[in-house]
Amino acid sequence: MQSAPWFSVPTSSITNIEHPFIIYNVAKAVDSLGGPLYLAKLVHGSTTDQKAFLSLHPYDRISKSISSGNVHTNSVLLFITAPKRTGRKRKRGSAESFDDVEDSRASNLHSEGFANGVSQSGASPSTSDTGCLFRSLTDNPQKYVVEIVGIIDQTHRFRGMPDFVYSTANNSFVQKTRDYLLPFDYEESKKFALNMDKCPRENEELIAPPFFSPLDLPFNYTYRQNPTVKQTIDVAGKISTINTAINRRIVAERVAFDIATVPNTHSQTLLPVEMLDTDSQNLLRELEGYMNERPIWTRRALTNRNNTHLWRSLSKTIIPYVGYMFRSGPWREAIVKYGVDPRDDPKYRVFQTMTFQFDIRGKQHNLKAVASKEPRAKKSKTNRNSHIFNGIEMSTDGKVWQVCDLKDTLVQEILATTHLRKRCHIKSDGWFHNATWAKARTITKVKMTQIHTGKGPPNDEVFAKMVALPNILSEDTKALFIFSRDQATSQEIEWIGHVRASASTPEPGTGARIQQVDVEGPNMLDLEKLVAQKRNLEGSGLENIDYEADSIARDDTDVENMGSSNDEDDDGEDQEDNLEDDDPEDGI
Repeated sequence: MQSAPWFSVPTSSITNIEHPFIIYNVAKAVDSLGGPLYLAKLVHGSTTDQKAFLSLHPYDRISKSISSGNVHTNSVLLFITAPKRTGRKRKRGSAESFDDVEDSRASNLHSEGFANGVSQSGASPSTSDTGCLFRSLTDNPQKYVVEIVGIIDQTHRFRGMPDFVYSTANNSFVQKTRDYLLPFDYEESKKFALNMDKCPRENEELIAPPFFSPLDLPFNYTYRQNPTVKQTIDVAGKISTINTAINRRIVAERVAFDIATVPNTHSQTLLPVEMLDTDSQNLLRELEGYMNERPIWTRRALTNRNNTHLWRSLSKTIIPYVGYMFRSGPWREAIVKYGVDPRDDPKYRVFQTMTFQFDIRGKQHNLKAVASKEPRAKKSKTNRNSHIFNGIEMSTDGKVWQVCDLKDTLVQEILATTHLRKRCHIKSDGWFHNATWAKARTITKVKMTQIHTGKGPPNDEVFAKMVALPNILSEDTKALFIFSRDQATSQEIEWIGHVRASASTPEPGTGARIQQVDVEGPNMLDLEKLVAQKRNLEGSGLENIDYEADSIARDDTDVENMGSSNDEDDDGEDQEDNLEDDDPEDGI
């Protein structure tokens, strides 16, 4: 049995560069890698993390290069000397002499064959040369010589993708930069000059960015057609595509505060009622009963009325069948029964809404209230009265409250006045006068802010001067809304300032007969006396309670168009068309 030969391996270290191109010219291949000097530095460098750079245009300094991956390898470089094939031929198995026919594949595979990168016969290197080598080794098992040159411990492989190429042939600035500056020749750099014309130049382009794509590794995106996208043909024969996986978005019908006529029924784009499932139809009948009982609701109040799993899963689908919503105005974000227009009858003033947003990020709010840093409270599943504010505690699962759900005594008494507008102020105040609505909003917000920040509800006596203000802010009464530091505390001045800001701008010539009242003198309205008087009234309710303070600005002449914002965050048109505006994620 013949044993394999032994070879001694030299200790010399060899760097291998796997050039991605077919080499026709070794000199150009070396230039594409940076030239002999750079290759010498790469091979004899002391660090093993050096990279080789391959340029597709080695003589263009602006062209981009591809970096290699330096891989540690443990391979052996062999030098094989095999007999040269003459190229003569004869029939296989015959004893005839060889014909002198030149074989283009014949070459000296030792040093002569590819010493200059081109085969001796002029043919380009190909897989046939490898076949010639193996054929020569097979035919001459005793005549070839193998030598070990050394160990390949580093291999540079180019696996990255080249960046996109941007042609600058028509860009005069880049051409000048390439011709005069990049050669780093002093005399040539003197020829470089910028065009200082102010007018636009023809064919002028912006300089391309340093790179277009940050990715150099190929990625298989596995693009394929969405299986849920189907093609359909409509009645006109037009082919269109639809996505069957997208849920049909159902939103409540929203109208502007100044719409001429409110909707009488739900949109025809909704699915017919008879096509709804059984659970949806049962919930619809139940919801219709709620709307007959009370024509205007907030979504939170309806949720507390029917806080079931069926309601939470189907309410967004069913609500558009029973009511519409105002985008802004006195009944903003409330669900109004179809056919009911609260702007036509003052009895619907008890369903007007107040919207408050509290900043929980640590910034100061408009009322100088620092929001709580505690985590946002989750929606309550057990508090069936979270939509009610009693002046002592509040729930943070929503931001919209209705007048009928404000059970605070002081706020109720302010809004229980029968001194109302003759025509509804459809933009903000509704049926209440501007100062009445502003006082109720300010007091409610101050109390909610202090409760929310953990300070506790304030005493009603601190609002005495605010309650004593007239119910109408006009050119004739605006002087009564201004206090000096000698007349009120800084906190009272601040709150009354918010009343002025929240109420509409005074208009001259209202014609109201005003009786001046000195709030610091004996004519100042006593809050405790007022509260006691109102509580003693027979059958006191929202329809028959009045203020003594109303006599300050009572007149048959109505104050029209007293514009004030229902919410300092109200921009007139809410851009969101969903039913989640009464959600704590958007507000408190």
